[in-house]
Amino acid sequence: MHFKCPKDVLMPSINTVQRAVQTSSSIDIYTGIYLNASEGKLTMIGTNIDLSIKTTIAVDVIEEGKVVVEGKLFSDIVRKWPADKPINVALDVNTNNIIISDGNDNSSFKAEIKTMNVNDYPSFPDPNPEIEAGEAKLWDIPQQDLKKVITSTAFSAAKADHSRIYLTAILLESKNSELRAVATDTHRLAYYKLPGHDGNISAMITADDLLDISKLLADNDEMVRLTLTPRRAFFDITNTTIVTRLIEGTFPPYEKVIPTQHRTIVKIGRQELIDAVDRIAVMIRNASTFMVKMTIKDNYMSIASGELEIGKAEEKIYVEQEGEDLIIKMDYRFLFEGLKSLIGEVVEIQFNGPESAILFQSAEMPGFIYIMMPLII
Repeated sequence: MHFKCPKDVLMPSINTVQRAVQTSSSIDIYTGIYLNASEGKLTMIGTNIDLSIKTTIAVDVIEEGKVVVEGKLFSDIVRKWPADKPINVALDVNTNNIIISDGNDNSSFKAEIKTMNVNDYPSFPDPNPEIEAGEAKLWDIPQQDLKKVITSTAFSAAKADHSRIYLTAILLESKNSELRAVATDTHRLAYYKLPGHDGNISAMITADDLLDISKLLADNDEMVRLTLTPRRAFFDITNTTIVTRLIEGTFPPYEKVIPTQHRTIVKIGRQELIDAVDRIAVMIRNASTFMVKMTIKDNYMSIASGELEIGKAEEKIYVEQEGEDLIIKMDYRFLFEGLKSLIGEVVEIQFNGPESAILFQSAEMPGFIYIMMPLII
């Protein structure tokens, strides 16, 4: 194998597949990047147990061939390569190592990397058998829409080590001609729906994997082809294919969680509230509780830290209030993250008493709602 290409062509593709490469593993092959130079193209693959990424770029192929190299080492060498010099990658058949240089005999720098057994590298998943058997569903989604729903909901999913794995997922589905994304850890829920997306799919994919995918999406209307097989989701984005496993289980019935009644509504400047919560949080970030107390009365919202050993803090903000006065307790982290996920100058918050779910929405972000449970102490 022997190919040449500029650094600014090779490095972005390494970064892409690197998202699926493990920096350390009991199985060495999962730390490697697969390189296949053929017919004027370089195909690169990174894979682990849950995620596989393949991308193809145009290069000058001098000799066709394939190798597997340690991913982090290969990435670090290319990253530090001078931008004005071409990268020349060649396999030494005598040592079975790859030589990285600028291609000149008097190259000022050369690196030699040992390769792994290319036959040990897992084969890249292929959806065609399921497509031909009629077991797959296909859906085309604009990149900017898919990116928007992922990044707006992922923060509400449970952490990766949660015992109920389906809570670590984002539910992606088409329903009523809408693209929907929902994430919840049972304490809060983020829900985004975008109209104009006919289809018939439903899949649970880990929030971590979808966030990795979102970083490869552009803010334009170019389509992503989503192919769902019984066990995997395939995302085809221009010259890149990302494969992730589907999460098994039943997603919580999120539509039943969305409040349909309220006794108090407030409208408040979103950034003003974010800043107030952030200031109050200074008092409680190292405390044993993350609770803040919110009091709504006579068109004012008061946010207080409560009495702590180190002291206390309180801030009062003018709001537009409809309905009853209210005193309610909540986790400031969930409040802060929910407010940060919204877009718009004004946020509307709906309450149905001190022990019921709280709903957040913004007129400038139609289709998105954030719901969090209060603290009951």
